Amino acid sequence: MFRRATSKRGLSRRLFLGGAGVAVAVPMFESLLGSQAKAQDAQPRRILAYYVPDGIHMDAWRPAATGASYELTPILAPLANVKSKVNVISGLANFPARPDGPGDHASGTGAFLTVAHPYKTSGADVQNGISMDQVAANHLKDLARIPSMQLGIDGGNGVGDCDSGYSCAYARNISWASSTQPLPKVTSPGVVFDQLFQGFNPETTAEEKARRLAYRKSILDYVRDDTHTLQGKLGAADKIKLDQYLTGVNELEAQIDKIASGPSCDPIDKPGDPVDFVAHADVMAQLMTLAFQCDATRVVSFMLANAGSNRSYEFLGVSGGHHEISRSRLGRGGLPQLQQHRRIGDDLARAQPVHARTRLALRLDSVSLDIH
Repeated sequence: MFRRATSKRGLSRRLFLGGAGVAVAVPMFESLLGSQAKAQDAQPRRILAYYVPDGIHMDAWRPAATGASYELTPILAPLANVKSKVNVISGLANFPARPDGPGDHASGTGAFLTVAHPYKTSGADVQNGISMDQVAANHLKDLARIPSMQLGIDGGNGVGDCDSGYSCAYARNISWASSTQPLPKVTSPGVVFDQLFQGFNPETTAEEKARRLAYRKSILDYVRDDTHTLQGKLGAADKIKLDQYLTGVNELEAQIDKIASGPSCDPIDKPGDPVDFVAHADVMAQLMTLAFQCDATRVVSFMLANAGSNRSYEFLGVSGGHHEISRSRLGRGGLPQLQQHRRIGDDLARAQPVHARTRLALRLDSVSLDIH
């Protein structure tokens, strides 16, 4: 878990002036101002929840000692340059994730961020809980253009039976807006790019941006002046409605101001959708870094694979699927086979955090995440 970066100048610049429409915010204007006022002195808070399926060789992951002087384990060794910014937290148990009978992959994945007990069903009557990333997103949504982003590598819809009677909604989603509403992830790098940069033209001059901003605000001024003339002609109930409408106009103006400064980062060329897993994971890591660097969002969840994935990481020189290897036990081939599984399991456990999570961590550390 990375410590949050320090903001030296308080309020954030938004991603783009943009050509896309700006929606009226749901929170009341007073609440929006309150969040901004608090942001003046607060350090920017960000959350990235990163999910890896199946098993990890914990003996090669968990440090033996506690405190800042702990020694990095073989899996964590590539994080040596950022060790002072990393906390390894152990001693946690997510007991509600335990399944009702078979189905541990889907149940455990569904409860990964909710710490709720997923109701066992393969139908539409799923029941879980709001995930912690969405609790954070609800709290931080006024501070970024995109309240939260749900990303991943493997797709698939959320209907049907994915694990011994557990719905695919549990196996393929870790973010839940409510107990019954999973938030599907985006797996296409091109779509993620559009979320971040659609409407931004890097060739737009400062003068053109200023003209667009002035035009948008002049429209709001016209609407505001026009509605003020109605106040003396309305009854009490209608005046309340008008006040609510004007509050929405004020919030819209505040949102335009927030995105007016342009991006605080440079967009990359729009990526395609890689077929290769390594390339796919790398470009998604780059986009997640840009999402934070641009301050497009404060909350991201990412699934390296769906629950129970049996992907083979042959680029490491090992064979066999991750799910298959993580379930290896003595008695399935005897001691030699167990030793082989342990060796491959070490490689697979190392593959995911080092290649994907560690590269992401180092990439995040290499850029400035201060809010400008």
